[in-house]
Amino acid sequence: MRKYLFILFISSIYLFGEYNIIYKGIIVGRIKDFSTIKNGYLIGKPTNSILRLLTPWDNYIIYQEGKKPKIKGDNKYKKDKHLLLHLINKLSKFQPNYKIISTKKYRLIIRCKNGKCRYQRTNKYKNITTDGYLIFKNKQLEILRDNDSKLAFEIVN
Repeated sequence: MRKYLFILFISSIYLFGEYNIIYKGIIVGRIKDFSTIKNGYLIGKPTNSILRLLTPWDNYIIYQEGKKPKIKGDNKYKKDKHLLLHLINKLSKFQPNYKIISTKKYRLIIRCKNGKCRYQRTNKYKNITTDGYLIFKNKQLEILRDNDSKLAFEIVN
């Protein structure tokens, strides 16, 4: 039992804090807690005043394929087709120098050095390659930027 509590504690320190959700350079929301990522989803709340007026939902939920949660309230669900949650989950625990991860649709090549992890994501069917990066500081995720989706998660200082 102690071993499991220790593992849970260690994995949670990497993703501690609030993160802004940035789309095309504009802060559109905030993630208060990354604890749900182990269940395959993240919950963001709209913070941009214009966006809040235009959207009828309370939460924006990004989820991994096959892990769509059922959460009460008016929610907008979006499947993570760019594998961002998968990347955060993998790299928050261990940052390899070089690693290839293959899924049914994508091939990921990850290269990490000095807390900065770059990745290339290739769609196996369309043969399109995109990239992005994650920066960790003191074993904590600071920034994730994905060039294809124009999405970024950035820690709130």
